Amino acid sequence: MISCFGVHYEALNLFEKMKDSRFESNSVTLTAILASYSHSDLVNEGKKIVNSIRSSYSFEPSVEHYPCLVDLLSRVGCFEDALELINSMKKVKMVPPAGVSLAGSSVYKNIETCEIAVSHLFAMEPAYASNYIALCSIYESRGMWKDAYRVRLKIRRLRLDKTPGCSWILIGGETHTLSRKLEFLCW
Repeated sequence: MISCFGVHYEALNLFEKMKDSRFESNSVTLTAILASYSHSDLVNEGKKIVNSIRSSYSFEPSVEHYPCLVDLLSRVGCFEDALELINSMKKVKMVPPAGVSLAGSSVYKNIETCEIAVSHLFAMEPAYASNYIALCSIYESRGMWKDAYRVRLKIRRLRLDKTPGCSWILIGGETHTLSRKLEFLCW
């Protein structure tokens, strides 16, 4: 339910009610609440949860928890803290959450952090079109047209294609699919 509430403050209220009723939170519950904290810009609460996982919940923070905290830190502009957390993850041989640091960096258009995150992303997922599209969008938002053009050329050269999204709607007991093929523009 927390995950379904997402960014809504009801997720945070539900989590508090769960704690008050002594309901035992598991790794999935904490990941969902951390994502809610991230989208609500609640930095101190997110840090508190991650720091208390061992003592309060009796398990180790996992690769699912740290990306939420990195995302939270980068969304509120704490890029150095986010990069420090990513680097500490590398030291314990945990895969750094480059994708979420890219998402947070893109919100604040922090090119340096984006480029660091993208270098990790490209190494981990070299054929994932969305990484290239995100970087291209960030360059375009800053008016860095030559850099955006270079990324678009790379998309074409690698022949990357983004999976089209689709939605389903139920009308009169019959399911209808709505989809649209996304095409890349190349100047």
